[in-house]
Amino acid sequence: MYPYTYLLLVILTGFCTFTECVTTSSSPTSFTTPSPFNLRLVDGATNSSGRVEVFHDGQWGTVCDDGWGSNDALVVCRMLGYSNAFYFGSAYFGAGSGPIWMDNVACDGSEQNLQDCTFNGWEIEDCSHSEDAGVICFSENQEDEVAFRLSGAPEPNAGRVEVFYAGYWGTVCDYYNWDYRDATVTCKMLGFSNAFYVGSAYFGAGSGPIWMDNVACDGSEQNLQDCTFNGWEIEDCSHIEDAGVICFSENQEDEVAFRLSGAPEPNAGRVEVFYAGYWGTVCDYYNWDYRDATVTCKMLGFSDGRAPYRTYDYGSTTYIKWMGNVNCNGTESSLEECPFDGWGYVNSCPYPANVFCYNTSESDIDVRLTGGSGSHVGRVEVYYGGYWGTICGYYDWDYRDANVTCRMLGYSTGRQIYRTVKYGSLTEPVWMGGVDCIGTEDSLADCSFDGWGQVGYCSSYPATVFCYNITESVIDVRLTGGSGPHVGRVEVYYGGYWGTICGYYDWDYRDANVTCRMLGYSTGRQIYRTVKYGSLTEPVWMGGVDCIGTEDSLADCSFDGWGQVGYCSSYPASVFCYNITVNSTVDIRLVDGPNNYTGRLEVYYGGHWGGVCSQNNNLDDKDAAVVCRMLKYSDGQALYRTYGLPDEPIWMDNLRCNGTESSLADCPFNGWGQVGFCYYQARVACYNASAKSEIAVRLMGGSDAHVGRVEVFYGGLWGTVCDDYSWDYKNADVTCRMIGYSNGRAIYRTSKYGGASSPIWMDDVRCNGTEGNLADCTFSGWSSSENCNYPASVFCYNVSVNSSLGIRLVDRPNNYSGRVEVYYGGHWGGVCTYNYIFDGNDATVACRMLGYSDGQSLYRSYGLPDEPIWMENLGCNGTESSLADCPFDGWGQIGRCYYQARVACYNASAKSEIAVRLVGGSDAHVGRVEVFYGGLWGTVCDDYSWDYKNADVTCRMIGYSNGRAIYTTSKYGGASSPIWMDDVRCNGTEGHLADCTFSGWSNSDSCNYPASVFCYNVSVSSYLEVRMVDGPNNYTGRLEVYHGGHWGGVCTYNYGFDDNDATVACRMLGYSDGQSLYKSFGLPDEPIWMENLGCNGTESSLADCPFNGWGQVGYCYYQARVACYNASATSEIAVRLMGGSYAHVGRVEVFYGGLWGTVCDDYSWDYKNADVTCRMIGYSNGRAIYRTSNYGSATSPIWMDDVRCNGTEGNLAGCTFSGWSYSESCYYPASVFCYNVSAGSDIDVRLTGGSGSHVGRVEVYYGGYWGTICGYYDWDYTDARVTCRMMGYSTGHQIYRTTNYGSLTEPVWMGGVDCNGTEDSLADCSFGGWGQVGYCSSYPASVFCYNVTASSDIVVRLVGGAIPNVGRIEIYFDGMWGTVCYDYNWDNKNADVTCRMLGYSNGRSIYRTSTYGSYTSPVWMDDVRCNGTEENLADCSFSGWAFSDYCSYPASVFCYNVSGSDIDVRLTGGSGPHVGRVEVYYGGYWGTVCGYYDWDHRDANVTCKMLGYSNGRQIYRTLNYGYLTEPVWMGGVDCNGTEDSLADCSFDGWGQVGYCTDIDVRLTGGSGPHVGRVEVYYGGYWGTVCGYYDWDYRDANVTCRMMGYSNGRQMYRSTRYGILTEPIWMGGVDCIGTEDSLADCSFDGWGQVGYCSSYPAIVFCYNVTENLALDIRLVDRPNDYTGRVEVYYGGHWGGICTYNYAFDDNDANVACRMLGYSAGEAVSSVVGLPDEPVWMDNLRCDGTESSLADCPFNGWGQVGYCYYQARVACINFTGNTKDVKRISSPN
Repeated sequence: MYPYTYLLLVILTGFCTFTECVTTSSSPTSFTTPSPFNLRLVDGATNSSGRVEVFHDGQWGTVCDDGWGSNDALVVCRMLGYSNAFYFGSAYFGAGSGPIWMDNVACDGSEQNLQDCTFNGWEIEDCSHSEDAGVICFSENQEDEVAFRLSGAPEPNAGRVEVFYAGYWGTVCDYYNWDYRDATVTCKMLGFSNAFYVGSAYFGAGSGPIWMDNVACDGSEQNLQDCTFNGWEIEDCSHIEDAGVICFSENQEDEVAFRLSGAPEPNAGRVEVFYAGYWGTVCDYYNWDYRDATVTCKMLGFSDGRAPYRTYDYGSTTYIKWMGNVNCNGTESSLEECPFDGWGYVNSCPYPANVFCYNTSESDIDVRLTGGSGSHVGRVEVYYGGYWGTICGYYDWDYRDANVTCRMLGYSTGRQIYRTVKYGSLTEPVWMGGVDCIGTEDSLADCSFDGWGQVGYCSSYPATVFCYNITESVIDVRLTGGSGPHVGRVEVYYGGYWGTICGYYDWDYRDANVTCRMLGYSTGRQIYRTVKYGSLTEPVWMGGVDCIGTEDSLADCSFDGWGQVGYCSSYPASVFCYNITVNSTVDIRLVDGPNNYTGRLEVYYGGHWGGVCSQNNNLDDKDAAVVCRMLKYSDGQALYRTYGLPDEPIWMDNLRCNGTESSLADCPFNGWGQVGFCYYQARVACYNASAKSEIAVRLMGGSDAHVGRVEVFYGGLWGTVCDDYSWDYKNADVTCRMIGYSNGRAIYRTSKYGGASSPIWMDDVRCNGTEGNLADCTFSGWSSSENCNYPASVFCYNVSVNSSLGIRLVDRPNNYSGRVEVYYGGHWGGVCTYNYIFDGNDATVACRMLGYSDGQSLYRSYGLPDEPIWMENLGCNGTESSLADCPFDGWGQIGRCYYQARVACYNASAKSEIAVRLVGGSDAHVGRVEVFYGGLWGTVCDDYSWDYKNADVTCRMIGYSNGRAIYTTSKYGGASSPIWMDDVRCNGTEGHLADCTFSGWSNSDSCNYPASVFCYNVSVSSYLEVRMVDGPNNYTGRLEVYHGGHWGGVCTYNYGFDDNDATVACRMLGYSDGQSLYKSFGLPDEPIWMENLGCNGTESSLADCPFNGWGQVGYCYYQARVACYNASATSEIAVRLMGGSYAHVGRVEVFYGGLWGTVCDDYSWDYKNADVTCRMIGYSNGRAIYRTSNYGSATSPIWMDDVRCNGTEGNLAGCTFSGWSYSESCYYPASVFCYNVSAGSDIDVRLTGGSGSHVGRVEVYYGGYWGTICGYYDWDYTDARVTCRMMGYSTGHQIYRTTNYGSLTEPVWMGGVDCNGTEDSLADCSFGGWGQVGYCSSYPASVFCYNVTASSDIVVRLVGGAIPNVGRIEIYFDGMWGTVCYDYNWDNKNADVTCRMLGYSNGRSIYRTSTYGSYTSPVWMDDVRCNGTEENLADCSFSGWAFSDYCSYPASVFCYNVSGSDIDVRLTGGSGPHVGRVEVYYGGYWGTVCGYYDWDHRDANVTCKMLGYSNGRQIYRTLNYGYLTEPVWMGGVDCNGTEDSLADCSFDGWGQVGYCTDIDVRLTGGSGPHVGRVEVYYGGYWGTVCGYYDWDYRDANVTCRMMGYSNGRQMYRSTRYGILTEPIWMGGVDCIGTEDSLADCSFDGWGQVGYCSSYPAIVFCYNVTENLALDIRLVDRPNDYTGRVEVYYGGHWGGICTYNYAFDDNDANVACRMLGYSAGEAVSSVVGLPDEPVWMDNLRCDGTESSLADCPFNGWGQVGYCYYQARVACINFTGNTKDVKRISSPN
């Protein structure tokens, strides 16, 4: 069956037969050179191979493989008479013995003898014999002797590919691109027609050399060696990457079998196929579905199959992958009959195909629950096809599906449990997905779902339910998990089970109040999201609880419905219940503190001790003062908050004491227990004020008593003095005198001696230096600072008069250099050189003090120094005898100092003593330049003036004729001190660097780069040589030229090396032509010989071309690279396709000049070019694939660009193009898809990727391949109709741009399709031409096909509602349920027709909503217009079946039956029967009345008279008593007031109510109900208002009037009350200010808000009382006469804005006179966002007014952005003097 000719020998020419080539010797062989230096090869298979051994010093030894490469092997083999070589390491030919003579051998390839190469020196090595080097030598006439065989497999048609070359068998590397084309060429050589490729040593690891790597065949080659590859033994592989093949021929293809693997049962598992003698995988590449599974299972004897979604449950893919991209229609008898990519043509296989097979019977299904604590709860399992399976619960599974499930199990109802694996994961088979019950069905099988087993992705979440029976018994509540019955997780008893309540959203103090009253307490507090008392557990009975707070039971509150709870995280509702005793006093205490006057604050309220929240550090010193006075102290300070979740309860939040209150209960706060999230608790320190005589200081944390952190004793406590940038040497002097020293130095802000500790006693200290006590200095006031980043620190010392200054060098590498220290005040200390201010003059003075003639300032010493630092800002002129004689800032008067002075001292040298050397290089001729001067070697700095003339002088000093300046680099080491020379400028003729111009010895403070040179000797008229290195072959690589005895590079900075230069270089190498390749990136090795070459292309040598000069190269990061070639005749030009998964598709490469190169796609590449390309490789036609790198990027050389064929040419070379290699860069290579067209063959279409054969992405069969159609432009319903008729349906509709069914894939056969709808085939429609498709985004054409049904077969249903008479409309057409779209035409007449179809007499159209669910595909009807008399919606006018492109909202209705009975009314949601929301009873249902328009006192009178009251008053638009709910029976009610019933009034008609917003507003996040973020209620949800643009005081006025206030002030962009959250209902609000509601203002439209940053609208509401005198006060003050100005207006104290410092002394004079002072001065403004409100801005007093209210200003509350608040200092004058002290501005 398999051919026996499995070994193919290709022996073309040579001097040995195959047998001779593989003959081995049984003993070591050697081949010895006759030269004095002896060399031999040992232990090789032939004389030409083996371990390299050399004879030295009378003994044979080996060579180490460190650095061993091809150049080294070439030198060895040339010594032995061969022309070519391969190198080996790691003792490939066995480990030798004796000495290892040579290591780190580095030949350049030109040497005649190995000992001429660079190496470490004889026997200087760090190797073992496991690293012995080896070679295989051969000559040109051996290279054609190539043979191939397969090894390692039991069958002759498979195995590891091995190659015989140069006398040795070796392997082929599979590195990345070994594919079916390479395998096909290999197998054709061995007599087979087909192949499958394997890698990773599938048939075992081979041995010997790895001859071939990076093999890239196009499939047409006759021999593997004809394919592109790196070159013989040019590889970076190991034998674990050996390539293999499985070969087979056409006559084997009928031998196919299938099996299931990996599962314990025979009906399930991974699908495997037997082909060509091997079992392999069938791949699941996204499109494996139930149709493929059904075909597979029918082959195995089952009736049906399910495709488990991509999984490894039954095992991973096997290495052999036979089938991919299988696409059955479900009717085939075998998988072989289904379309697939071809045997072994598998490009990607992330998952194996899996199936679950079963036999379908007509028996009823059954359900059960598993994994739960009882039979009523658990994972839902359904019995179908003889197996129990699961249901997907990831999407759509809701309470209606749970109700049906539980009724099947005998319960009255059920609740779905949101996505969980608590009761077990999703397991196979997954029978049902997309379950969508109405809720009234008797069985899950009656519900809409995706089809038995037709379930795709479902995560791991099965459907889960909790079943129960409903009784009419009253609900009960309890608290669990707490420390007592008054606290814990809320549990509610309903349906026979205790369950939890969702506390993730909405749960607040009102809900807690109702809960606690049910438990017998007077009130309660909600506990913010926590699992402290237990997690959320099933059943979760309630969610979205929204009590008013007056209800008797949670059941009376608004909530989502029993068990109707979706996502709720894990947070249950939790409460703390308590009883309030009226007028009881509040008690306080401090706990968790180090003493009895410091600790965490607790208050006693409602019978329990509880905390005080300080979430945003909002408990301040005024609050602390009140606390401490309650505890009998005179004062207090707020300490930094305590972190961590507190114990319950938390009684208070947002305290805002003014400091004068006698109890915390008297201060404003949010309300008892009204605390949300709180992670920080208030802490205070209490104290009694001290007399000055009691104040003391101490130093802490230092190594000695004279240094450390300053602490002050006040109020009986030691506390911190804060360093706030004003702490200086004068403060330090006062501090140090208090503890007995004469002077002090202020240590710059540091925590070196410990951090600040509470209390913070002093801040902003400003002494003049003469005070006797810190308390005499100006400061901010005792404990007036809330936080302190750094405590004040000092170094104290005593000064002795007239003592001489001492000096020394420390941290020194030698005696003459180091860090400078001076001796002063009894201590050695440093000299600061911050900002490099310690220079050469300062260094000279320091060094003369140490006995040297001169000195240099070295680079500063980095790091925080030890204290003290004595001197800074030295300004010596260099003549002083001591540093003390130089100007400086003063002893110890130093701020921040991070750098310390360092010097190098020396005695000046004569020129004869000056020398240079090169250091850091690999050889003596290259490196960093150092100069010897003053007895020291030091640096010559490269400051960008260092050039080749400087290099020439340097190199002549050390014996070379020339030098090259190496551009700024630290390659040879960094600059080292001292820096002797800088700014060197030689003319090139000098004999000594000292003769050149330079900045002076040691006149440079710093040096980024040292000067570096490459020295060489030039021989006159030496012939220039060139070579290529680092290339994949001998004609491509980086260009090097030989000059001055060294090989060096050519610079191509800024792409200056072009094709003319390359042509000259290549002619020097014997080629006719050359191309400049893309530059080689990276810093090159030295030297770089040439730059800025300007050849015209005719020169015979690069030396003849203009260039900058030998070695005159500056910065060079790119090196020239070339590809050389000999121009080809057109007959030699060929093309191939690369990078595709098949031979007919890929990136176009053209063979020219002996090289394969790129054809560039530059927008002109089109189908005509593709046709010519494809005809060259044997196809009739081609499609140009739009600019892509899917098949690989462009590679060098770029042979062709700007190609323009007319389509008739026989070769691309016959087309117009820019010329061979006339393109330097190419963004996208040209790509094509080739095919053969048979005349007259019909096209075919299919749909893929959909849930059934009627829906999906359109694919068309043409030219032998399935391809896609562009759906980005023009694809419409007429095109869809033609497509669907081709598939046997009567009609269809297009699906707008989508990738839901798969993306656009090649080939793209059609674009611009424009059918008129009557054609029989898409081929008859107008379109751009087969394959002539350019840009098409990623959207393929997609359709939904169906058959038109008579209207008598059309039915409707309502889904998504809580009761059967309300919901979203779905209509049944062509066997499928679909949507009816709401498009503004949907009205009560449409609703009447719909409801009559369902058996009701009437219907109400519900205004645009998704309350009952969003629309689902297909959208059957749109633009419906009924006259109201029709019997069926299909009889109404509409746009046509499935003629809708887009649908925002589905149509929804409320159905009812009208009877002649009188209507009734009731009031709900109020505190009694006399007040509330009006509800009217009509048609058997209670409904609401629209109150948005027209509802007035006359309508209220009629309503109240119906209820037995004499009169009534309407309550203006409010949601306080509940929202507008369906049905909305009446709108536009207009009574005259005398009617007996609302039904007698004029109104729009029963249920004929359109838009009726039930908007409301509220403020959240503020300290009270009058301030905060504006939220508006619309469409059933609270949302925010955009405050980024346009929101102003007029909008604020309207908002506040809606809430019962007279006025409001907008607050400029802020998130202090919360950020902008979804939904954002309003944007661009622009009120006049007189409107009754925000809804009456101009705005962008509900929900039509674009960009809005994160700023919500914010207001401050207030009531204005006319003619009240303006009051004023100063707050945040250090004394009585200085502080921030606040005015009292509208019932609230508020600030004055001084943005841009507009508040001046005239304004301050008026303010201070109001406070009783003579005059005032405006002082520095307070920075930061102020507390609200800010009442005034842009004050413009002239100074004579009696009140600020008399001055011009913008208007009350009309303040925009304000970051600065007004502060004043008030003054009283007596005569001509001021008799009151005042503080000056801190600035």
